[in-house]
Amino acid sequence: MTQVAVISRAVATKFYSLGGCVDHLVRGLIMGNGSGDGNDEDESDGVFIVAALGRADELSEREREVFDLLGAGLSNREISKSLKIAEATVRAHVTRILTKLGVRSRLQAGLVRQLQRWRQDPVED
Repeated sequence: MTQVAVISRAVATKFYSLGGCVDHLVRGLIMGNGSGDGNDEDESDGVFIVAALGRADELSEREREVFDLLGAGLSNREISKSLKIAEATVRAHVTRILTKLGVRSRLQAGLVRQLQRWRQDPVED
């Protein structure tokens, strides 16, 4: 797990243990003000995290493999080595993943994947 993933997981776990909703935290972080409160004046530029989670079912098997590795914070090069495919193929998969999820960046896609993991096992260390 990358340092960013460890830190984001720790922050979200602490937020959740204090009675917050992880969906709310991640939605606020993705939508712009960075506070996790979701109270931006202009949320039209943001991503509705629950919708992106629902769209993850549309990913192909290979896209899900790439999506998992994005969520772990791997670079395109690291993903290509892990899956034994060309880096250009990884870029194509990442582009399709972003489009299917309706997110703007690999960071947002990775956060969606992290949120999926937390929902599956919120108490996992």
